[in-house]
Amino acid sequence: MFTRRVFLRGGLAAIALGLSQRGKACGPPRPRTSPLDTTIPHPGCLDTGALPGDASAPLVAIPDAPRSVVIDGLPFEPWFTGDDFVEALDVPFHMHTVGEPQRPQEQARVVVIGGGLSGLASAYLLREHQPITLEMYRRFGGVSRGEAWRDLPYSLGGAYFITPDRGTFLSHFYRRLGLHRVRREAPPGDLFESHGAILDDWWECNACTDDERAAFERYAAAVRHFADEKYPDIPLPEEDFDWIMELDQRTLWEDIEQRIGMPLPRRLAEPIQAYCYSSFNAGAQDISAAAGWNFIAAEEYGRWVLPGGNAYMTNELWRRLGRLDRDIRPECRPHHLRSGCIVTDVRLDAGGVLVTYMDQRRNMHTIAAERVIVAAPKFVAKRFIHNLEALDAEKWNAIHQVFTYGYLVVNVLLNQPVERDFYEIWMLGDSDFPLGSPETDEQRPVTDLVNGSFATRETGGRHVLTFYYPLPFATSRFTLLIGEPHADYAARIAPHVRRLLARLGIPDSAVQQVRMSRWGHAMPLASPRVLADGLAEKLRRPIADRIFFVNQDNWALPAVETCLLEAETMTGRVEELL
Repeated sequence: MFTRRVFLRGGLAAIALGLSQRGKACGPPRPRTSPLDTTIPHPGCLDTGALPGDASAPLVAIPDAPRSVVIDGLPFEPWFTGDDFVEALDVPFHMHTVGEPQRPQEQARVVVIGGGLSGLASAYLLREHQPITLEMYRRFGGVSRGEAWRDLPYSLGGAYFITPDRGTFLSHFYRRLGLHRVRREAPPGDLFESHGAILDDWWECNACTDDERAAFERYAAAVRHFADEKYPDIPLPEEDFDWIMELDQRTLWEDIEQRIGMPLPRRLAEPIQAYCYSSFNAGAQDISAAAGWNFIAAEEYGRWVLPGGNAYMTNELWRRLGRLDRDIRPECRPHHLRSGCIVTDVRLDAGGVLVTYMDQRRNMHTIAAERVIVAAPKFVAKRFIHNLEALDAEKWNAIHQVFTYGYLVVNVLLNQPVERDFYEIWMLGDSDFPLGSPETDEQRPVTDLVNGSFATRETGGRHVLTFYYPLPFATSRFTLLIGEPHADYAARIAPHVRRLLARLGIPDSAVQQVRMSRWGHAMPLASPRVLADGLAEKLRRPIADRIFFVNQDNWALPAVETCLLEAETMTGRVEELL
């Protein structure tokens, strides 16, 4: 298995961090959840209950002039994109089993549960076995969805991934999808917004004290060490990983201070915290040193950015998997890619697995599968895997020790181009960036601004800017649901949008619309000791060689590479058993 470090290129792009990633107003009433689909299956077709295939793409077009509501002087889309919540769920993301499964209506060699990047990649790697992929939402793609405004694509979530080394699995995978033909490599240096200016010399440490300069130099040496000499592979390598386990027992903050030999000065701590909040949805004091250095050192080897961000990749996977329906009569499609299908029960059965799901007409369907890949988050999977606590008590307990936090991604559609060519601006503000764990509304940081049009060659005189707003506290999911979350978060984001537009010389009048995407379970928290305590091994191991797990929370590491490398590993095991 190729680990994250194996496919990285040699050489540092910079001596330092090289960071990259990624008032209430009256409006229309909150829209209800999507109405139930009333499509009647064609006579003679298997009634899968799936929603129409064309509407399930990860990357979709929006109207040229979308309807808006004005909040704090800016035109906002009237409601969130991203996560939607189906009426049939008693609590968002927590579907309970609905009775005993009925007699199966169909058979499949493989069923994939979850249509995000992990699920689509798993289905693609097993495409010769005609897998059926079930997605609860209307659109595939998970947090790697996107939109296109007047032919200008942009991401609603993930924006980039690490440049692969030639000859590796990931390099072949990306090239097979044609990603190398459309990607643009992000430059090694990023910009910082601080004290009313956009700076490109942060890491030169001008006007630093002697102690600050020493901290910067020692930190740069630590980055070089992990990038060039001892990279902490996650997924773990097959041998020589005891030192990674030891690293995993400390927080990143503790490890950095140990390596620089002094308390982190604010000038160095702020960009590290901004990176950690944006990349991990948690601060350096909350994440494992192994996970933190895994990310920071990897950034030194380059980043690929696609038109529409990572939605381009999921859309290409979705498009190619759609070819599996070529032998299905047109009136009976979609068959292999089924959206709007909520899995309610997965249980071992004689010689296989029974998968039961509910469509949006609330009809129940059961598939008899030889093997199942669960590509949903574990805290969702524990709700539908029948008798999981008895099947694997250690897995059950491990699931309850991994946590996920909410996230907001904000896209600003502009009717004029942005003259400055950049990939990312880190928003440090006026020395008020939180260095501890944000727990109150006032401490929630907007971390960074990404050029959403970075990889698009022709923008037609328009532009999209993408803000990342992590919610690094335990109850964040519910702040996206309760009360008037849209008006609340719009009022919070508007001043940040206006401030950065002014820094870039763009008037508010150029804003066509601000669109907010909420993600209730965006990232698993890369806590210390997930590796050292054996939680990852328990989270990812199959059940009875019938039910396999592919997700970034297998290793509590929120990376594209985690999804794809786990897909490669687990589908390889499934392939051997089919």
